[in-house]
Amino acid sequence: MNIAIRLKQLRNRKGLSQADLADACGWDHQSRISGYERNEREPSFSDLSAICAALGITVAEFFEYQVKERAASYATGLKDADYNNINNDVSSGPDTRGFVPVISWVQAGQWHEAEDLHQPGLAEKLIPCPKTHSRQTYALRVQGDSMTAPIGRSYPEGAIIYVDPELRGSVGIGDRIIAKLDKEDRVTFKQLASDGDKMYLKALNPSHPPIFDEFRILGKVIGSWIDD
Repeated sequence: MNIAIRLKQLRNRKGLSQADLADACGWDHQSRISGYERNEREPSFSDLSAICAALGITVAEFFEYQVKERAASYATGLKDADYNNINNDVSSGPDTRGFVPVISWVQAGQWHEAEDLHQPGLAEKLIPCPKTHSRQTYALRVQGDSMTAPIGRSYPEGAIIYVDPELRGSVGIGDRIIAKLDKEDRVTFKQLASDGDKMYLKALNPSHPPIFDEFRILGKVIGSWIDD
C-alpha cells in the first residue's frame, strides 16, 4: 500500500469527498487531493500535516501502516524453520517511536524557536525515530568528516542524526550537540568539551581543530543511523 492508497482509504473511512478534505485543509480546490490519490506526486510534509490534521490523526499514525504491513507480509512468507534461523542469528530491532522530519542545516538554526513545527517548507521527508523524543525532534544528514572518528563512535558523512531541542538545557561534557556559532550564521555538529571553566566544541576527527568561539546549544543528539 502506498501513500496514495492510504490517503484514499483514510478519507473514505471518514466519509469525506475529495472536495470535503480539501476544504478542511483550507485549500480552494480538490485537485491537490486528487493528484495525491492518483499518485502523481507525494505530498510535501506541510501538505501531509494539513491532511492528517483534517483526518484527525498524526503524521506518525498515517505512516504506521507501512511498518505493520511490511512486517505482516514478511512473516507470511516465512516457514517455521526460517523463524528459528532468524531468531538464532539476529536480535529484534528497535521499536519505532514515531516519525520525525529531516530538515536542512539552515533550518536547524531556527528550528528550536519555531512554535508551529509543521510550517510549510520546514521539511519534505519523514523518517522513523527509534527513541523516545519530544515533538520538536528532527533529523539531520551529517555533512563532512569532522565527526568521523578513527576509533569508537563515529558519524561519517551521510549518516542520519536525531536531534532533540528540548534537551539542550541538560547536555553535559561529552554529549554530541548541534550548536550555532554566535559570530557566524553557521550551525555545526560537534562534541561538547571543556578546558577548565571554558566549554568548547570538539570534532571526533583529530585532523579538525577544536572551536573555541562563543556558541549557543540548539539541541542534543539522541541517536544516529548509518546505512550499510
